[in-house]
Amino acid sequence: MSLFLLFLQFVKFGALAIGGGLMTLPLLYDTFVEQRHIFTPEAFGNLISISQITPGPVAINIATFVGYLNGGVGSAVVASLGLVCPSLIITGIALFFLNKYQNSWVIRGFFKGARLVAFVMMIYAIVLFCNMSVLSDPWPIKDILKTISTGHFVGPENYHINWLEMGVMVVALVLQRRQVPVTKLLIGAAVFGFFISFL
Repeated sequence: MSLFLLFLQFVKFGALAIGGGLMTLPLLYDTFVEQRHIFTPEAFGNLISISQITPGPVAINIATFVGYLNGGVGSAVVASLGLVCPSLIITGIALFFLNKYQNSWVIRGFFKGARLVAFVMMIYAIVLFCNMSVLSDPWPIKDILKTISTGHFVGPENYHINWLEMGVMVVALVLQRRQVPVTKLLIGAAVFGFFISFL
């Protein structure tokens, strides 16, 4: 991919990242796993894991890594700049309009709609994480929707839950509720995953 196209691709991701860096995960997955086949689902999951335990926002880490794979350090810088440019521009425009028109029904309506989109993207990100960790095979969104609408399971054959990973998730949720820092949870889960890979 040329530097210009790479830049435009990440500009699109940055412009649609309403709600934070995790909102870009469904877009990144669809582009680099489903459409361009640059990553397998497992490799994308590993990329997310590495991005979570390295310093910096997850979206920037992913942009940098994807750019680097595309063409080295220069591409990494271009992808990262592409991701942050829309945020800088939109934030500047938003501050101007919020100060001037904060009571406008148009602005309030926009934020209501944006919150709904952010919520849907977060749910999709949760499904992606489950597909990459807790579930034995990816469970496509269309099959989840069919299962919900029909009441009968629709999904991959020999489908099952990885109970060990599910246990780690439950323990992490309990520890997080007890105010254990997220960094410690990520490192602990990474170390645990390393050791169980030998089983």
